[in-house]
Amino acid sequence: MKRVGFLYEKICDIDNIYKAIDKVTEGRRNLKPCQRLLKRKEHYAYYLQRRLLEGNYILGKSGHFMLTQKNGKIREISVPRLFPDQVVHWAVCLVLKDLFMKGMYSHNVGSIEGRGGIAGKKYIDKIYAKDKTIKYCMKLDIKKFYPSIKHDKLKELFRKKIKDEQTLKLIDAIIDSDGDEGLPIGFYSSQWFANFYLQEIDHFIKEQLHIKYYVRYIDDMVMFDTNKRKLHKAKCALDKFLLDNNYGITIKENWQIWKIHSRPLDFLGYKFYKNKTLLRKTLFLSIMRSVNKIKKKGYCTIKRARSLSSLLGWLNHIPAGRDCYVNLIKPIISKKKLATIVSVVDKKINIKKMRYEYGSTI
Repeated sequence: MKRVGFLYEKICDIDNIYKAIDKVTEGRRNLKPCQRLLKRKEHYAYYLQRRLLEGNYILGKSGHFMLTQKNGKIREISVPRLFPDQVVHWAVCLVLKDLFMKGMYSHNVGSIEGRGGIAGKKYIDKIYAKDKTIKYCMKLDIKKFYPSIKHDKLKELFRKKIKDEQTLKLIDAIIDSDGDEGLPIGFYSSQWFANFYLQEIDHFIKEQLHIKYYVRYIDDMVMFDTNKRKLHKAKCALDKFLLDNNYGITIKENWQIWKIHSRPLDFLGYKFYKNKTLLRKTLFLSIMRSVNKIKKKGYCTIKRARSLSSLLGWLNHIPAGRDCYVNLIKPIISKKKLATIVSVVDKKINIKKMRYEYGSTI
């Protein structure tokens, strides 16, 4: 495979750095650190470009906090400095995006713009509806995926694709910036690097194990085939592949194989049955809790409006979603009302931004 070069010039290109700054501040331009960065955007962009071209750029230490998820899992989240670290992460990933996408498995749907869980759901719905030969499903996921990623292995994988030493040096710095092992949850670069880490594994599953249907969402994998024994052999072969190639990751012990219509597949926020797809119970309860809080308080905050608008999107992709919205949600608060709340607040923020940037008297 021909390796790619001349990437560092693209990373250091001033237009790429401008774009990275815009991406970093997108959706949070009302925050003071973002306002300071945008106010002197040209100064900061040329400063970063000079540092990168001189080769003396050093990534700083990240902040950390613990996040407890709704399922009870506790995760350590890393927060790099807004400038220059987050801008550098974006600048690198904007240039490497084509490289990542070129070799990416088509049904890897996690943290990929334009795909996401809905693309995976549609693919599984299609499998259930059109291929009656599929009898068995295997579901597995990787144990402590992000913390288990080996730096040396990830660097080795990058060196198979890239020959530009300056780019590799910068990638190495990002990989090593938050510890000796694992990728930090919270870095924009981590989601791209993690998907890249599993790229060869995806191709091994499809091209060497010849699994008929395979979907991956980050570290969650689902495989479908006609033969139960074939899936068992695939699991053993995958374990051996990970060990022999020094990936440092292992499959959780709770992996399962079952007859496809004996029970539903719980994946991507939905439950897939033979003739229907339902929303996962926890997601439905989250929607109804938000709606009930609005009903109880008699008003809707901007934070809740944004959250509920996002959650209601899940209902658009199940047959019973419209009835659920019309009967349970719309009498309390409609999608139109939620959109109005978000729009009004965003307009106020934009007016403040105009005053800040242009000295407008609006």
